[in-house]
Amino acid sequence: MRAYNKPKDLLNPILNILKTNPNLDKSSIISKLAEYFNLDNDFLNRRYEVSNAKIFENTVLWKLNDLDKSGLISFEKVKDKRLYFVSDLGIKLLYASSDDVLKYIRENYLRKFDTSSEQEKEEITQQIVELEVNPLEQLEKSYLAIRKEIYNEIIEVLLSKSPAAFEKIVIELFQKMGYGDGEITQLSRDGGIDGIIKSDVLGFEQIYVQAKRYQKDASIGQPDIQRFIGTLLGLQGNATKGIFVTTAKFSNEAIKYVQNFSKAKIVLINGDLLAKYIYEYELGVQPQKIFSIKKLDSDFWESFS
Repeated sequence: MRAYNKPKDLLNPILNILKTNPNLDKSSIISKLAEYFNLDNDFLNRRYEVSNAKIFENTVLWKLNDLDKSGLISFEKVKDKRLYFVSDLGIKLLYASSDDVLKYIRENYLRKFDTSSEQEKEEITQQIVELEVNPLEQLEKSYLAIRKEIYNEIIEVLLSKSPAAFEKIVIELFQKMGYGDGEITQLSRDGGIDGIIKSDVLGFEQIYVQAKRYQKDASIGQPDIQRFIGTLLGLQGNATKGIFVTTAKFSNEAIKYVQNFSKAKIVLINGDLLAKYIYEYELGVQPQKIFSIKKLDSDFWESFS
């Protein structure tokens, strides 16, 4: 079985596929590559977390672009579709390894570099870097790194607040998430319940909340969860839904206990998940800069003859 491990592994197969099957569009090339590498639908449908673009499809487009810029393949446009075919130059590299094809592409960029202006040299240098790093993937990684840093900042801010303020923030978050009205219980007699929220805007059912502001490296164990559940079950009417929220983490024993407990539905929200929800529902955060990456709408363009 042929192995697909890195984007460069696509280079030689693309040349050979287009030699055997000229004038293929992007979708057909992807199908042929999937067959060549024996890739299943789960792999083909994996998407980037942020842009939601299909990872393999984006990688194929990236490598088609590299091969085209280097003159190893070309295309003609038919009804706004690119139909690719291997060039005479590409035929000479049909039996070369993907490493050799990548070497040729890199050297081709360097040849252009020698005869280019300073601005063009800067662009070519970036193109050489992008031979190894998918631009969209790099953008995703940068975004995720920035988001992780914001998550850390959110936790630090939460830890700087008083326990009472933290409880209010948690209730406000749940309201942002679409739950109904919420309230903070009286601190002197809350019995382990810090807040109550309605399951929906009509208030058909109550959900009980415990919110604990602990250091992020602390671990909440099974005994804490048992006490919370005991309080729930001791309430009038036998409450059956609860959320335990913390800036810390939960021990494996606590998680397993909740998973196996059948008398009440308990949701655990640790520090990482709490920061994620605060970020996604824009509680106390606001967009700083928005990058919009667009792609052609093929259905639109194909509607014009």
